[in-house]
Amino acid sequence: MLQGLQRATEGIALLVFLCGTMSDKATATAVASSANFTVLAPTQRLADKVVGHADAFRREIAEEWLGDELPVATRPAAIHIEIDDTRSFARTVIDATQGRHLVWLVGSEEGVTQSLLQHEVAHVVMAARFGDAMPIWANEGIASRYDNSRRHAIRQQQLAGFVAIDSWPHVDRLLKEPVRQKWTYAAAVSITDFLVDQGGKKKFLDFVASSTEVASSTGNGWATALRKHYAIASVAELESQWHRSVRDSITLREPVPGQASGRLFR
Repeated sequence: MLQGLQRATEGIALLVFLCGTMSDKATATAVASSANFTVLAPTQRLADKVVGHADAFRREIAEEWLGDELPVATRPAAIHIEIDDTRSFARTVIDATQGRHLVWLVGSEEGVTQSLLQHEVAHVVMAARFGDAMPIWANEGIASRYDNSRRHAIRQQQLAGFVAIDSWPHVDRLLKEPVRQKWTYAAAVSITDFLVDQGGKKKFLDFVASSTEVASSTGNGWATALRKHYAIASVAELESQWHRSVRDSITLREPVPGQASGRLFR
């Protein structure tokens, strides 16, 4: 989850914690470093494992979305690891004063070396392309594609709930508001998938970049970018096409528990 870019003040506590942790390596049990990441972890084995995986994910995600590896980071991203098999927690914030990412991962060893780590590294890669200008829904839509199968299954159930009672989040709001609730993640990932399916990853990033550029001058960036890159006339038309795509992909075998009737969104 890209916390600091959604609301800067929401990331202050984590930012202070991580800055303090990184400035006093003597308090860390183990530290491993590469040109792009510095990892603090409970054991040296785990620190080495995380830094190796983080470098690999950074390279793979950059090649997948940007077409090439990233240059070496100006400031390594800091990753703090806590092992807790009962929790699954991840946050990334930006230390604007030092120009680097600060990542906090809590979970099982599998989680902090695989899906949780991969999700947060995707944010680091997108920041290399967009800085802090990438819209939150698109940033989370990309990063959440790397989540584990359990989270993907939960989102599929949420999409099924949208279809079952014909109650959907408003796309125009999703494009400009923070992504926090589970259903907003489901919608962000689904819309990202829908647009990527229309023309690939490069086109999607060009669309996002174009929307931010146009918005700064006209205030109507999404509609203009949709017409330019996807021949979609408006945000309302995107919403309509997305609804149809989700309906076509969801087969409802039984009602979603707790969502038998009524509207979910206003």
